[in-house]
Amino acid sequence: MRLLARERRFEMSGGPWGEEGSERREIQQIRHEVRRRLKFYRNVLTFVVVVGILALINWLTSDDWWVAWVAGIWGGFLVLEFLRGFVGPLLWGRNVEDRIVERELRRRGHPPQEPPAQ
Repeated sequence: MRLLARERRFEMSGGPWGEEGSERREIQQIRHEVRRRLKFYRNVLTFVVVVGILALINWLTSDDWWVAWVAGIWGGFLVLEFLRGFVGPLLWGRNVEDRIVERELRRRGHPPQEPPAQ
């Protein structure tokens, strides 16, 4: 709730640094990342419940363990979703270029750049 009020305040004022909507864009980006992670958690819960029910049905009705195929393929897609949502942004996210430039500046003996004063 507080986030929405803050978002509206910055939208009307043009942002704290005079850049119209920069704070709003950042909040939207954070919301997008949070929603992606929450979607992943829901998918994992659905996976566990559905594969558990299928495993029970498989155990009661068949000698062949076909549920392993379902769990393996679906689990593979969950691993890809995990890599995209959690590992990927750390390796090649938006701020990677900034981190690499700062590291290179430090390596060459230059002080890190200061953010603009408010």
